Amino acid sequence: MSLADNSADRERYVVKIGGSVLTSDDAYAYQARRIIDFYEKTNAERVYIIPSARKGHTDELINNLCKTPGDKQSLDRLLDGDYNVEEDVKRFDNTDIARYLLTGEIESAQRFRKETSRLGVDPQSLLQGVNFPIIADDRYLFASVDLGASEGSGVIDKINNRIVIVPGFGAHNYNKEVVLLGRNSSDFVAALIGHLDPLVKEVIYLKDVGGIYLDGKVKESMTKEEYTKAGIKKVLDPRCLEYLGSYGIRVQHCESEIGEGGTVIT
Repeated sequence: MSLADNSADRERYVVKIGGSVLTSDDAYAYQARRIIDFYEKTNAERVYIIPSARKGHTDELINNLCKTPGDKQSLDRLLDGDYNVEEDVKRFDNTDIARYLLTGEIESAQRFRKETSRLGVDPQSLLQGVNFPIIADDRYLFASVDLGASEGSGVIDKINNRIVIVPGFGAHNYNKEVVLLGRNSSDFVAALIGHLDPLVKEVIYLKDVGGIYLDGKVKESMTKEEYTKAGIKKVLDPRCLEYLGSYGIRVQHCESEIGEGGTVIT
């Protein structure tokens, strides 16, 4: 199964798998099977799979880089978008650091490629520094997306496969150097893929929560304005809502049937 049937009446989806869900080899196999089942059930034209690093992996990589608490503070500031300390930038804001910290997502993507291949599916992979559709500026740990350059990259138009695996967290700059989009930005990458492919119907986030809770209950649906007004920041990177319009966002539990339940944001 590789080439897409590009008929206009078929739909495309983005499925983002959170790191808290990816706790073991079995978890990768289980989620891959569920995504392929979803693809077959919906008769989707295409499904993008965007994995985070396995649970705790990015923290391990950060700890490997940091010899002192001060190092950790410097790196944390940059990943949070604070570039005010010149020494932080000199020490850590470079593509080698970005590429190293991205290895968790790359490993996750490779695992999903392996698991989907075992299920008889021939996936296509997009990779930062090679053939990635998201282009950003020359900051390395908290780069800003150049939406015009990303839309003009033509990468999405060249995809032929029905299952496409896209590592989260990073992008590349105009010179194809690997950059990161900030801490916990894999959700943002999923939203950007949804925006760059105009045929995407829904971006689905598989998490370890049942949806978005307000007053102790899961909200079945809400608008972007309601989400923003509620001040919810932990469930999704607020940047994910910037491109809502042609597609919807669904936040659901990783064990529930994909594409059903949870909270839909429009």
